[in-house]
Amino acid sequence: MSVTATKIKLRKGEMYRKMGEVEKETADKNLKQNKENQKATSENAKKADESKPTEVLDITTMAEYIKLQDELKLAKEAVKESMEMVKSFKQDVDRIKERSERMTEELTEKITIGLAGKVIPILDNFEKSLEHISNDNDKKGVEMIFNGLKNALKDMKVYSLELNSGVFDPEKMEAVSAVNAENDDQVGTIHSVVRTGYYYEPTDKVIRYTQVVVYNK
Repeated sequence: MSVTATKIKLRKGEMYRKMGEVEKETADKNLKQNKENQKATSENAKKADESKPTEVLDITTMAEYIKLQDELKLAKEAVKESMEMVKSFKQDVDRIKERSERMTEELTEKITIGLAGKVIPILDNFEKSLEHISNDNDKKGVEMIFNGLKNALKDMKVYSLELNSGVFDPEKMEAVSAVNAENDDQVGTIHSVVRTGYYYEPTDKVIRYTQVVVYNK
């Protein structure tokens, strides 16, 4: 074989070798790229699965959710019923309180009027006694008892009926007799007081009417 032919053969072998290296390098690059593409695809798919909303709930989770909803509904109904019971109880307590206060007031009035009815006649007796006692020392003693009884009545909120207008008032007075009027203006007015009347101030209830003499035609 000539020298020239040998050189050509060597060049061809070197060329084939280089071509093989290029192909191998290209194949390695393609393989690496494919792996990277597969990895990226896998990661994207994983992210998509994670971000994708759950469309179908697990049967156990759904049952628990429904159970919680039922329990919440029952709890709300129980709270509502309890509030109604509290409201009704408060109304009952208010009614009982009002009734108790009313009964207390009525009982207090009844006891006070009953007691005043026993004290007032005694007060009348001391008042009449003052008109006939001439001794100053005796009179002072009777006045002390008389004033003490009047103060006791005031403490019970029992007061004497005042005759402010001088006109006969049938709701507070009792006409025991009458005298002839000297003119028409006197008709229906009070001539004199025979006995003092008393009333219970908290309810304006008359305990005893004032007995008077009135002017008449």
